[in-house]
Formats: sequence, structure tokens, C-alpha cells
Amino acid sequence: MLNAADYYKDRDYITTSMALSFRRSRALYARRFIENAERELTASMKIGSYVDDVVTGGVTEVSLTPSQKRTADGFIAAYRLLPIFPELEAAKKQVILTGKFKNILFKGKPDFCLPTATVDLKISSTAKVDRWYWNCLGRGLDLQAGVYTELRRQAGEKVLPFYHLVGWEEEGICRFRLFRLPASMVKNGLKKFKRIAQDIRACDDFTDPPVTFETAEKLLRPGFVDVEND
Repeated sequence: MLNAADYYKDRDYITTSMALSFRRSRALYARRFIENAERELTASMKIGSYVDDVVTGGVTEVSLTPSQKRTADGFIAAYRLLPIFPELEAAKKQVILTGKFKNILFKGKPDFCLPTATVDLKISSTAKVDRWYWNCLGRGLDLQAGVYTELRRQAGEKVLPFYHLVGWEEEGICRFRLFRLPASMVKNGLKKFKRIAQDIRACDDFTDPPVTFETAEKLLRPGFVDVEND
């Protein structure tokens, strides 16, 4: 059973972060999840992580500059004024969910699990909010939505609507907007995640040493068929 302490250390269960790093570059995946290299966070990512930790009741280890802290506090104050704030506060927050398909284990931690929906918090910019669904496809957020929805389904719940609660700063004012992701996007995101997860697990078997020339001579004797070049 996974817990918060070993969630990020575990590699038996595949996450969307692992899948997206693998999709972007095998070298990036190796650095982050095999060599465990520390990830460089941008100012926007730091603010988003801080806000996410605070509103979901987690303990934050993110260090912010005074300017970044003012922006983060602005988002937190705006969040607490939302009409859906009571429902979000009553929801289960960052519950670790695990699932399996074709003997491949995967996991996730949705920000808010409501009885009627799954909601994930995102801090973005005005430009990205204006084209949010395209932004979801570009950043792979459709994969995350598909994984979270499937994890809740495997936990015994029905397929629930998926929302992004998107926060952005405009002229010094922190705002929020709620986006419901199309069911087709969520479903296709899960398909893409599964394909990448299978590739990740296939690469786990890439452990054979190079073939020596002595061995190659035996393999390539008359009658040997090279299937790939046949």
C-alpha cells in the first residue's frame, strides 16, 4: 500500500508525470525517474505548487520569494471566495489511488474527489486560459484527466465528470475559472497514457548486453534469418 511518504520514490506504479517525461524524451525520463535528478522549477511552477499544497491541506516545502508569496496568497484568498469553496473543502483531497491494466500498475493523486466529479487545480497564465483545451492537449493534461477518471472507476465509482479549476493573474487580480473537459478528451487521454506506459515497461527489459562478434558469427551462420531485414 502506497503512502504519502513513499509516493514519489516508488517506481513500480507509473504516473502521468513519468509518461509525459518519457513521451518528451527518453533522456529526460532517465534523468528524472532513474537517476532521480532534481527538477528545476520555474517561478510559475513554484507558485502553483505552493497554492496546491495549501488548498489541499498538504505541507508545503516550496520556498517562495516575497513577490511570489504575495501572488500565491492572492490565489489562496480568491480560491476561498469561490461559490464552490464549501464543496471543495468537504471533498477528499489528494487521495492516493492505484490501478492496473495488462499487469501494469499506475497511480495518481487527484486534488479533489467529490461525490459527483473530479476536480484538479491548475495555475496558469491569461493566454493559456483563453485556449485552455488546446493547452491541455499540448501539456498532456488530457492524460492526467484520463488516469484520474479511470483510477476512480477502478476504485468502485462510476465514470465521473472531470474539471480543471484554473487560476490566473490578470492586472494584479487573481481569478479562477472552472473547465469541464470533454468526455472524448478524457477517454482518449487514457488511451495515450496506456500506450506510453506499455513502452516504459517494455524498456525495463532493455538489459541485454551488446552481442560480441564471436556470438554474432554463430548467430549469422548460413540459414539464420534476420526477421527485421528479411
